[in-house]
Amino acid sequence: VATVEEPSYSHIGQLPGTAHKYRIRAMTDTNTSAWTAVLTQSTIPATVNGFMLNTATPVAISMKWSPVTGATAYDLEIDGVVISVSGSAYTKSGLLANTDHTFRIRAKNAAGMGSWSEIVTASTQLNVPTTLKGVPEETAVTLTWNEVAGATKYEIEADGIVVATVSDLMYVHNGVLGGTIHKYRIRALTDTNVSAWTAILSQTTLPASVSGLSINSATTAAIALRWSAVTGATGYDLEIDGTVVAVSGVAYTKSGLAPNTEHTFRIRAKNASGAGAWSEILTGTTQLTTAVLKGTSDRTNVVLTWDAVVGASSYEIEADGQIVATVSDVTFIHSDLLPSSLHKYRIRAFNDQNTSVWSAVLNIRTLN
Repeated sequence: VATVEEPSYSHIGQLPGTAHKYRIRAMTDTNTSAWTAVLTQSTIPATVNGFMLNTATPVAISMKWSPVTGATAYDLEIDGVVISVSGSAYTKSGLLANTDHTFRIRAKNAAGMGSWSEIVTASTQLNVPTTLKGVPEETAVTLTWNEVAGATKYEIEADGIVVATVSDLMYVHNGVLGGTIHKYRIRALTDTNVSAWTAILSQTTLPASVSGLSINSATTAAIALRWSAVTGATGYDLEIDGTVVAVSGVAYTKSGLAPNTEHTFRIRAKNASGAGAWSEILTGTTQLTTAVLKGTSDRTNVVLTWDAVVGASSYEIEADGQIVATVSDVTFIHSDLLPSSLHKYRIRAFNDQNTSVWSAVLNIRTLN
């Protein structure tokens, strides 16, 4: 490539990190020496490109860079300490959360070391918030968590949407429906740093209040109740005269009651998160006892009698399908009838708030 008079020569214009072979020989105008043995010499590697943060956790920072042609290794300086590495990535572990660290790198080979890259400053992540808890209500969920050192605020995600950024260690998610499932996660923030998200917390709100609690039917010994199903409820607490029983479904019959007695009922729905609010109290009364009707007759009259019903103030008499009298005594005379005529009677007891069912029909004929 050249003939020179000096005992030196600079071969310029070569690419960094490339190997080249050289030999020389001496010359006069009339004579030439043999060639020297071949000298193989590599250029120093180029400056590293693409040196950047790859990933960060609260305890580690991973850096990556583009491989350099001709480099056999790299000097990686971390916080002023140089280590030798190979490949095109390195993870520094054992760091503290939310701390800054400096990195720079240079390539090297047998010929020497290239230039240092620019310094890259990277931070470990904030610690992830711990002990994320939810306290459910019917239309809200209150979230709480432990403080993260260095964090100035927290980002809350509800059902896949970021809903708030707060500086407190609590957030109330309002406006949700009773008995519905919601998914939450949070992460800690500063103006320049962010933690990873917490694991997802699934929380079900308490069931809504039960509506439609009503008396379906009543007998002398039982009261049947019904109500509307509540979304998200897995069962119900039914309070009967102050005693709570667990029930499923949307109906329940309380048996074994005394006739003409008053009873109180209220109900609340429940699920895995707890119990909803109690309904308003419903009062129901068992029916009066049904009277047993007896009768005698002559040619134009039928005399009806029955035993007094406890709690009854009067009795209603039906003759041949028509209400013919309401009496307070325990006897009634159906008069002015035709001889040898058949008549049908039944009776029921009542008071100002209650009534019995009709008695069985009594068939009786006047005398001829």
